[in-house]
Amino acid sequence: MAECKSCGKRGVFLSLSRDGLCGECAMVVPRDVENRARIIKESMALVEKTANLDTMMSRMDVAADNLRALLKYERSGIPTITPSPSHLLGELERNRGQIILKWAEDSAAVALTKAAAALSQKTAMSTAEKALVKLREIHHKTSDPAKMDALEGRLEGFIHDKQLEVHLEAARKAEFKGQPKKAIDAYQEAVYLLRTDRIDDGKQTQQIAEIEEKIKKLGIQGS
Repeated sequence: MAECKSCGKRGVFLSLSRDGLCGECAMVVPRDVENRARIIKESMALVEKTANLDTMMSRMDVAADNLRALLKYERSGIPTITPSPSHLLGELERNRGQIILKWAEDSAAVALTKAAAALSQKTAMSTAEKALVKLREIHHKTSDPAKMDALEGRLEGFIHDKQLEVHLEAARKAEFKGQPKKAIDAYQEAVYLLRTDRIDDGKQTQQIAEIEEKIKKLGIQGS
């Protein structure tokens, strides 16, 4: 008994196309395959050229959804696209994390370049902080957590150095203006940052000692 591969319609006198489809499905399925193939192609082209992560991820989802729809045809033995939906879907899922990681690498590099060229410390830190927040949001979606840790570490290090420079600059300015108490407060902020960051204090011993010596001298001057 003849049976349509798509809708399952059966009948002794049912006429099927060469692809095993009834008359109605033979009209609908090829068009569906053609439309989905176009959407998949356009979506993946956009994934490759866009710099917007949300667009990239949404278009990968669109491509995956349409590949899954074609996969149902493939499993029923209905011709679809080449390479097959199963092959392309597997490739997309395997590469998704790598695609997002590449975006993260590019995003971190751009953010650090912009931050380094910023005219103010505040703008520099804000630029790096925004990039860091985004990287943390997508950390679990990438293919290499270790590389993401390294990227986040670079941004964290940049922000840390800028924060330290802000405190030290405020202290030096207060010293120049003859405001020892204000200078001490700023130097203490710097010491607090160095002692509470994630960097081993052993690697910052000399820097901490130099700042604490400054605080001691200013304290004597102000007494």
